[in-house]
Amino acid sequence: MESRRYADEAMTSGMNCAQAVLTFFAGDYGLSEADALRIAAGFGSGMRMASVCGAVTGAIMVLGLHHSMTEAANAEAKRNTNAATAVFTERFRAIHPTVMCEGLLGLDVTTPEGLAHAREQGLFVSQCRGYVADAIDILKDLLKE
Repeated sequence: MESRRYADEAMTSGMNCAQAVLTFFAGDYGLSEADALRIAAGFGSGMRMASVCGAVTGAIMVLGLHHSMTEAANAEAKRNTNAATAVFTERFRAIHPTVMCEGLLGLDVTTPEGLAHAREQGLFVSQCRGYVADAIDILKDLLKE
């Protein structure tokens, strides 16, 4: 599915950014959509702290799945995941000024006023779908390399 259309559907269905990115790739790694939704549930709105954007954290989850670090001592898998994370973050920042939710939305969604404004203005759909689509597109390219 095309990433922009998927992002629109995911965000209007109520997914957070991390859920949207992780569910897009979940099947590729044997992860069910239900499990992906549960795993990424707490990562939206910058982990509910207006911190790192959920689209970015969802993408980093995918990179972890891709590099399959199944043993804590697997130094090569750690290096590969860390290197891919750095590349992903660099590419995301080349498109957007920051990876921080607060900076991307231009408000602090941890405050009642900021959250109300974001909801009233539909920012979680209108703005976040672009961050989700961009994260998916960057991941598609990065995973082919």
